[in-house]
Amino acid sequence: MNNEPIDRLTIVSNGESTLDANWGQLIEKLGLLGIKIAVITNSTLLNRPDVRQELYKADWVFVKIDPLDKKNWKKIDRPHQKNKFDAILEGGRFFSKEFKGLVVTETILVKDLNDDVQNLEKNS
Repeated sequence: MNNEPIDRLTIVSNGESTLDANWGQLIEKLGLLGIKIAVITNSTLLNRPDVRQELYKADWVFVKIDPLDKKNWKKIDRPHQKNKFDAILEGGRFFSKEFKGLVVTETILVKDLNDDVQNLEKNS
């Protein structure tokens, strides 16, 4: 160790982080250490007010939203039938407007599927 300070603690799971029953409490308790808390989410639950409330406790949230059109979203993400494209996008928009910390996004680009200029502009 070089005695360098910790930039942030990141909460990521072997699935969707926000599905853990105690993840909001985990953010609170880790926050007591005085270190910034980051959460990585696949965005499927951002339409739920209770999930957003818990995420507001973090300092940095990494949201994955692939891509911004329903047809390619189904091809790339192969979502569960209960996941609704419009609800995910709306939840992401609402969260990004209300969240006081840093929001970082990721979108997967697939050659000849969603890597053209029109799709890139949609995702920027």
